[in-house]
Amino acid sequence: MSEVSIWMALSDPKRRQIINLLEEKPHTTSELSQHFDVSRFAIMKHLKVLEQANVITVKREGRSRWNILNDEMVRFLRTNLAGSDGPHNLADILGLLPGRWPAHSLAGMAAEPLCIEQTLLLHAVPSTIFEALTRGINAWWMPRASSSSEIRLEPFVGGRFYEAFDEAGQGILYGTVNYIRQDEELRLHGTPELIEQIEKTYIADNILRFLLQPQDGGTILSLNHRLACSADETTRIGVDSHWRVLLEQRFKPFVEKVLAAGKIPDTTEIS
Repeated sequence: MSEVSIWMALSDPKRRQIINLLEEKPHTTSELSQHFDVSRFAIMKHLKVLEQANVITVKREGRSRWNILNDEMVRFLRTNLAGSDGPHNLADILGLLPGRWPAHSLAGMAAEPLCIEQTLLLHAVPSTIFEALTRGINAWWMPRASSSSEIRLEPFVGGRFYEAFDEAGQGILYGTVNYIRQDEELRLHGTPELIEQIEKTYIADNILRFLLQPQDGGTILSLNHRLACSADETTRIGVDSHWRVLLEQRFKPFVEKVLAAGKIPDTTEIS
């Protein structure tokens, strides 16, 4: 079961209402259609999305199509949304009781993705920037656990971007590399732990892109961080500020240190 597909399936209020109805009992497609002011075809499209996300299963008897809520999905939602002390009825968990708005954690799923874009002009060639961005990441990324943690990025497709607590495999996974082109571009599929501002937010997608473009003997580093999540303006400001601190106050001084030393410095301190 894909978490991303579940969150996307839950992004539409009609699909959440369908889930609410199916929690009571299985329904045929015709029965479900009677509860909505849209066409049967529209309901069938919503049911197809839920089926593809493994949220419901379908059993056919003659010409009837019975739509059945997937028990595994119910357990997933109760575990991830309600918590041990929270409600166990999906109508409460998803905020579907009459007269109520959807639960805050799901309310923004259908909204426009949060997109952070920043650029930084660096007086270094792309190969130096790329090396600092990947092999030198331990020097400028801010560790989450402790100053003794080591930040590692494996520069190949499928490689991990993570914080290692020790050599026993303990740590935090920040993302995985899904596109890499030497001295030109790096893309990562992030986890909710990528930055603190989003770690407790339900995220349908989390894509981080670094693009390097030569210009006048230097390099323009472009950052694009795209998040499909229930983020408010405070979160957007926090994410934007986080990247400005990382790029302008940590990454840029590190690149200047690399230029002065002629190589990636052994120390992780930025002076």
